[in-house]
Amino acid sequence: MFARFQNRFSRSRELFLCITFLVLCLSGYGQVPSGYTVVVDQDPINSGNETAVSFTFSGAETGATYDYTFSSSGGGSPVTVLGGGPIATATDQITGIDLSGLVDGTVTLTVSLTNGDGTGVDVTDTATKDTIGPTISIGAPSAATTSGGPVTYTVTYTGATAVTLATGDITLNTTGTA
Repeated sequence: MFARFQNRFSRSRELFLCITFLVLCLSGYGQVPSGYTVVVDQDPINSGNETAVSFTFSGAETGATYDYTFSSSGGGSPVTVLGGGPIATATDQITGIDLSGLVDGTVTLTVSLTNGDGTGVDVTDTATKDTIGPTISIGAPSAATTSGGPVTYTVTYTGATAVTLATGDITLNTTGTA
C-alpha cells in the first residue's frame, strides 16, 4: 500500500504507511489459517474409549476457532461441532467426544480453522472403529455316535480375520459311553 500526502511531512508518512503494510503482510495479517494438522488420539476406537475420543492439533493458529466432523465408512450419525471454541495453543487437544453413534469402520476426522480473514483448508485423519467383538460357534459333531475314529466339528466365526485354536484350547466333555 502506498499513499502520498502533499505537505512537508509527506516523505515520513509515505515511509510509515509502506512499513506498516509490510509488517502486516509479513506477520500473517490478511491470511486464513494454514499449515496445521490433526491426529485422532485413539486408534483403534473400541468399546472402552468410544465415548471419550480426543484429537490433537499441531501448528494450529492461536485464537482461531475450530470446526470438526467425525464420520464412519460404516455409517451412523456423524458428530459435527461448528465454532467449537478458540485455539489456546498450537497443540491444543479437544477431548470428551462421544462417537458411540457411529458404526464400526474407518472413522474420518475433518477439521478446519477459521480466523477473521476466513476459513483454512480442511485437514483430516483416520482411525479404525471396532467395538463389536468376534463371535464363534461350534456345530454338531460329524457322527451322532461312534465307537472309534475321528469326529469333526465345524467352527464358524465372524468379526475377526482369523481364529487360531490349539489343542490345549479345546476340552471334550464326554457324556454317556462310547
